Amino acid sequence: MEKLLSIIVPVYKVEKYLHKCVDSILSALKGQEEKYEVILVNDGSPDNCQAICDEYAKKQKHIHVLHQENGGLSDARNSGIKLAKGEYLAFVDSDDWVSEEMKDLIPQIETQRDVEAFQVGLTTVSEDDEERYKSSNTVCGIYDLKTSKDAFKILTRKLEPSACTRIIKKEFLGKNNLFFKKGRLCEDFDLFIRMLLVCEKYCFLDLNYYKYLCGREGSIINSKQIKLFDDMLLNSREAVALIKLTKQISKRNKKLLLRYISNHMMLHIYMVTQVPEVNLKVASKKLRKNKKCFSYPNGFNNKVFVRLTKIFGLRFALFMRRTYAMFTRPFKRKRLQKEC
Repeated sequence: MEKLLSIIVPVYKVEKYLHKCVDSILSALKGQEEKYEVILVNDGSPDNCQAICDEYAKKQKHIHVLHQENGGLSDARNSGIKLAKGEYLAFVDSDDWVSEEMKDLIPQIETQRDVEAFQVGLTTVSEDDEERYKSSNTVCGIYDLKTSKDAFKILTRKLEPSACTRIIKKEFLGKNNLFFKKGRLCEDFDLFIRMLLVCEKYCFLDLNYYKYLCGREGSIINSKQIKLFDDMLLNSREAVALIKLTKQISKRNKKLLLRYISNHMMLHIYMVTQVPEVNLKVASKKLRKNKKCFSYPNGFNNKVFVRLTKIFGLRFALFMRRTYAMFTRPFKRKRLQKEC
């Protein structure tokens, strides 16, 4: 029987978090079992994850397990997509979890089945569920990317790059040969840019059920910063080239997407360069070789940062940015206090 929704959960070295992740999905979607399935893709995890996955599959008919050799997050997600029987696909990372608000997801999808991709909000949390950041969808509704004049402008301001905030029609992915590139980090960003170029109907839902665990020891973001930096550059370089060549969107929308890539890339630069393993001198040379990837910044601070990086190098640009932040922070606090 075909399901409306397939929830794909890649599993690797998350024995500590897996129960919380799967139990949160089962709890939130209780009573809707006929309409969804969970696919646990054990990506060759060396801990007790295989046994945990098998135990869930034995107890729940709508939970399916796939065991495979380790191929990375992208490969695990692609395997889940192939196995999925749902009309729509959702992705949940196995060290994250969802809130009870997810119960409203299926009813909302059911009434808008001509939409190719949905987006929900995301809350960044610590291990004890303390909120660090919460995104909000203030632009809820369906946007026609082919006819609406302002759709791309709104999209590029409100986009979350994570695949976990997106619910995508499986047929749409297959028809356009869209998949996660095996072995890549920042794979969500790469897929998303390619998806936007062919997507017609995109919908922001007024839901914020996804809980993204930040700072976990052993996570990809914390353990593979150098590869993350290199793949970020590669993805951005390929995206810029693809956007410039495509004839599927207008020149105005191309500029908006290129600006989004530049701003997204700079955000990653700030994150990655905080880690001691990243050699700033080497990183600066790589950025200079890939300067086209961040040549379309938006906002005064970003424009100044790009100019400083190109002229003086990354180390100096980061120093100036941190100095600026240190001196302006007290004034920002005073302004916030007055507003309150």
